[in-house]
Order: sequence, then C-alpha cells, then structure tokens
Amino acid sequence: MSLMASLKWRRYARKARGTLLSKAAFRSLLVASMGLCLGIGTGTVAAAPLEQAVGPLTFDFLYPNITTDQNLGMFAFPSSGQTVKVPFGIGIQTTAGTTTANIFEIDVTPAAITVRYLDPTDTIGFVNGEQGIIKMTTTQSSLINLVSLQSQTGITLSPGAFLFGSNFFQVNLADASFINPGATLNFSVSYDVSATPVPEPASLPLLASGLVAFALTRRVIRTGVRRGSGRAETA
Repeated sequence: MSLMASLKWRRYARKARGTLLSKAAFRSLLVASMGLCLGIGTGTVAAAPLEQAVGPLTFDFLYPNITTDQNLGMFAFPSSGQTVKVPFGIGIQTTAGTTTANIFEIDVTPAAITVRYLDPTDTIGFVNGEQGIIKMTTTQSSLINLVSLQSQTGITLSPGAFLFGSNFFQVNLADASFINPGATLNFSVSYDVSATPVPEPASLPLLASGLVAFALTRRVIRTGVRRGSGRAETA
C-alpha cells in the first residue's frame, strides 16, 4: 500500500470512529433526556387531606319543629387532632323550664360526632311534642359513608332518632324519654374519600421544562457531531 493510500485510510478510520462515538453519545443522552421528561411529566401526589376533601360543615338546630331552623354557623372541617365544638339549645321549653343558655354541644372530629348535655344538675325532657334536631351538613361534598351510634350515656334514643345521608347527619334529641346531667351520644363517622393519587398540578409546566431541556440537549449534540465530522475531514 502506498504512503498516500495509507494516510487516506487513516483519515477515513478517524472520521468513522469520531462519527460512531458521537452517534453513540447522542443516543445515550437522547435516552437520558427522554427519561427525564417522563420522570418529570408524570409526577403525582397523594389524595387531598380529609379536611380538604370533605370541605366546610354547616350546623342547624331545628326547634320546635322541622320548619323552624336556627343556623349555628359554618365551620372548616377539623384536621387531625382538632375538634369543632358548636353549642346550641338556648330558649328551649323543657320539663325543667325554659333554658337561658346553650345546654347542648355537638363536637366533630375527623372520625367521630359527639352530642353532649352540658347542664350538670337538671334532668330534662322536651315538652308539647316539640322537636329538637341538631343537624350537620357537608356543604361542598357528598362523602359521608357511614354513621354508627357507638354509645349513649344518660340518654336513650328511640329507634330512628338519628339519620344520615351522603351529605348530612342529624339526631332528634326530643326522641328520648329523659336527658340526664352529663348525658352524651357518641357516633363514629367515616367518609368515602378515594386514596387514588391525583396528578400534581405542576406536572405540565415541569413536562414543558423537560421537553425544552431535551430539545436543547439534542441541538447541542447534533452541532457537536457536525463539528466533529468537519475536523475529521480536515485532519
């Protein structure tokens, strides 16, 4: 082989090696960039906390009948370890006279509802066939799954005294013979909140950023391949 042919062969070999290495590097970075895009774009977060899913609660006291509604206010659903306390029951006609203060309270936690009789001395009952319904409503969701009476102390409810639906719970305190000092009703409550992860709102901007990074990486590598080829040809 002549010296000129040998030099041409070496130049060709260097050019081929440089091009192959550049393409291999490009393929590796292409795969890495695609993985980055997919990893960024498919991020998820856990389901919303219970208090956000259930939303605000409203409380009403229906007395002396179901058409007379005393609104007790709207409250944020309690987070873990917190309790919503709502007093009620002023101005009720009872066997012990007319109440001059709130003699009841409804307490709500993420997993329980408790109704308390606060008067420490008088045993009472409702009179004249009047109703005394305390009602809790979830205003922005219909997630109540089950409410169960766990215990009743100092009070015995009649069958059907409490009701619940997907967005409300209520108990008629008049459906009890007597209410003794310190009486409590304890209910467990569960909510049908899905545990399925939901897409993170920031996923789309992150995906766009990943695609931009991929495009820039591809452009830089392609430029590097062309420059490498040019040097090989002139070496």
